Amino acid sequence: MQFPLWSLVQQLSLLSTAVTAGMTLVPAGIAVVVVRSAARSAQRRLVLASAMGTGGVLAAAAARRWAGHEGFDTSTAPIAVWMALAVMVALTVALALGWGRTSWAMRGVAVVGVLIGITTSMLGVNNWIGYYPTVGALVDAATGREPVPLGGIAAIRASRLRGQIPQGGRAFVLPRSAGDSFRARTEYVWLPPAWFDHGDHSFDVVVLIPGVINTPRDWIVSGGAIDSAQDWARRHSGRAPILVFADPSGALSNDTECVNGPRGRAETHLTTEMVRRLDSALADGRPRDLVVAGWSMGGTCAMTLAARHRQLFPRFISISGDPRPSVVGGPSATTRELFAGRRDALQQHSIVTLATAMPAGSVAGFLAASYRRGTPPGRSKEVQTVQMVSSALGRTRQVATTVVKPG
Repeated sequence: MQFPLWSLVQQLSLLSTAVTAGMTLVPAGIAVVVVRSAARSAQRRLVLASAMGTGGVLAAAAARRWAGHEGFDTSTAPIAVWMALAVMVALTVALALGWGRTSWAMRGVAVVGVLIGITTSMLGVNNWIGYYPTVGALVDAATGREPVPLGGIAAIRASRLRGQIPQGGRAFVLPRSAGDSFRARTEYVWLPPAWFDHGDHSFDVVVLIPGVINTPRDWIVSGGAIDSAQDWARRHSGRAPILVFADPSGALSNDTECVNGPRGRAETHLTTEMVRRLDSALADGRPRDLVVAGWSMGGTCAMTLAARHRQLFPRFISISGDPRPSVVGGPSATTRELFAGRRDALQQHSIVTLATAMPAGSVAGFLAASYRRGTPPGRSKEVQTVQMVSSALGRTRQVATTVVKPG
């Protein structure tokens, strides 16, 4: 039974920067009260306020640095993200230093303020990354509800044999294989309506690879990939690409960069095992042209996989990718964590290096980057990457580059 009020709550947006900024005022106000309660003299208040400010600023700076190491373009983050984190840490410092000088009631209020600060910080990150656009999307993820109605592959095949064409296409979970060398999380496939007819046309298959702190379902929930594909199909007589929501990590923070190494055989999974499982699941005998696409770490993967496996992925889409695999800690950590210390392997996975050995016209790519409106594009790490990669590929006549500026 669905309650009307709950339906309205589920539709509430979680992407409001104004709400995040407003909520930040709550722990900020509580912090002021805690300072006045814990420090009676002006000198003590100044010392306590200085400690709070230092802790908040250092925490925000450390978080920004960590996010940059993880491959995020921190120039695109709303300032509310860092403000919320700084205020939350500042209140935590005030609570810790003033614990013995405040009443239990004030301690309770301060603890509630810290919890509100943590929630506000998480909302700020969500504003930036866009994981959960609505309350309903967050609840679905927390309860394990599937992001889209799913069908069994046997029933889907039967529908095609009977000529039953679903208006919005069908989605299913890509079956696992006992012989896979990589423990992937749940991967999804969406089939357009045209797949269910009996024509002999081929299909593009877009393999979508998420970032590090992502799951395959995020393309569906926050990226709206299936909604966009359904809209395209409605305007093109049911034709649209097959979408495969692949998992390159096996865990939320396992940054594999889609290579084979100590963190898993991600490259083999994406180029061999997953493709074999897809062919087995569809079993339609139709030719398929694969396109690899990704953002953040997935964008790096898209470029690398296309360059290293040109016959499999002759086209790629990279959104905010890096020119070479990179993990927290820089090149030395990348060499150690991804390639077991083999320095030459890092260069063998650099798109700029690989471009020099690619035959002309063997691959086509689309590169995109984001940057905050009003900020010079040249200051964006993502824009710099696009310029460097497109220049390298353009010199070897691999990719024709078009630069589109935001209006």
